[in-house]
Amino acid sequence: MISKTESYFQNKKLIHLAQKPEQFYLLLKKVFKMEKYEKLEKAKKEEKKIASVVLMNFEKANKIHLLILKRTGKVRHPNQFCFPGGSYKKSDENLKNTVLRELYEETGLYNNFELIGNFTPSLSTSNFLVLPFVGYLHSNDKNKEENANKYHIFDKNEIEYASEISLEVLLKTESKSRQVFGTEKLWSGTTFGIKYDDLHLRKNIIWGLSANFLDSYFSILRSHL
Repeated sequence: MISKTESYFQNKKLIHLAQKPEQFYLLLKKVFKMEKYEKLEKAKKEEKKIASVVLMNFEKANKIHLLILKRTGKVRHPNQFCFPGGSYKKSDENLKNTVLRELYEETGLYNNFELIGNFTPSLSTSNFLVLPFVGYLHSNDKNKEENANKYHIFDKNEIEYASEISLEVLLKTESKSRQVFGTEKLWSGTTFGIKYDDLHLRKNIIWGLSANFLDSYFSILRSHL
């Protein structure tokens, strides 16, 4: 277990690296691979609930950002922030195809991105075994300074909007939290803010499984610095 001091300096390094998109992309390529997980294969054969999401990185204003969606109040886990993704369908054949389909359905993105790898799946409170992928959305020279991504939300009953959150904000607002969110059970774990100035507003907090994935993602990256 690393000390608070070590964690602080690792965060500083990661924030610094996130301001060098080309180097950050090379780190992602070095760290993440397409892995197979036995428990996922078993769950798939037994026709249990499985799903996949993608942590989509991209460059905007010379900094690395992540694409994060805000759910509406009409779906499972209402009003929470989440990553693009969803439930596996037999027609998908595999979870990589699931996340590609869901990414397009939820945001309209279908090209100019790369799925680099994945990391350890986790069980959601609704008993879905969820595999997180790591992706990178490539931008051409014309829109590096100001990313010109246009997200098309096909189903406004499911997704309220798409947000582009810098890794710097997420890392600087990371905290250990123990509190109640809405009608959900007490959440005890890492949370992340999406803004500096109003972290006390729970509507601007990433928690639950999405926060667990972010926590794991950053921990993996820190271990390779």
